[in-house]
Amino acid sequence: MVDLPNVVSLTFRDHENSFLAGVAAALTTETGKVGFIGGIEGAVIDRFQTGFEAGVHYVDETIDVDIQYANSFNDAAAGQQIAAAMYSNGADVIFHAAGAVGNGVFQEAINRMEDGSATQLWVIGVDRDQSSEGDWGDGENLTLGSTIKNVGAAVGQSATSAMEDNFQGGENIAYGLSEGGIDFVTNENMPQETKDAIEDAREKIVSGEIEVPEFTYTEAE
Repeated sequence: MVDLPNVVSLTFRDHENSFLAGVAAALTTETGKVGFIGGIEGAVIDRFQTGFEAGVHYVDETIDVDIQYANSFNDAAAGQQIAAAMYSNGADVIFHAAGAVGNGVFQEAINRMEDGSATQLWVIGVDRDQSSEGDWGDGENLTLGSTIKNVGAAVGQSATSAMEDNFQGGENIAYGLSEGGIDFVTNENMPQETKDAIEDAREKIVSGEIEVPEFTYTEAE
């Protein structure tokens, strides 16, 4: 946050849509084990990890969540190496919040599926709809869903406030599901009952019935 009268800080409650990613993962896993791959440790990625874990355990507290960090947002090879270990250890759904590191996660999942994996593997994307990254084989796709940021909507709302003489200089405005600043998009291969459960969780977050924890190992920056 920048504490200046001519600056407004826009942040995102990524733990909320990551919670929905966790719900999706928990309802999809057939092995009872899922994975989270973060880029570099810090408050921003902590939100993704914390929300995801909370969503998984909201559905089933017995599901094991394997958490690892790549210490990079660019090293796709590191992402592939970590994903390989997770899949080998039984995870069948991996959520990455690691930028280009996620390219390696998708590649590892695709390689294993093309090699005839006996287990259906899935990847959950981040920041934008990563459906296309999951394409493999003859029309197959392994992207389960993606958490997204609607940065344009957040900037537009802030600009409109300024135009209406309501500029909130020095303030930090956090955009979540209720403001439309973030979302979780599902792929067409997801069963309708899973989509319905995700929508139910979304409504409960917006209404306040579900309060998603924000941090596990950091405080807000």
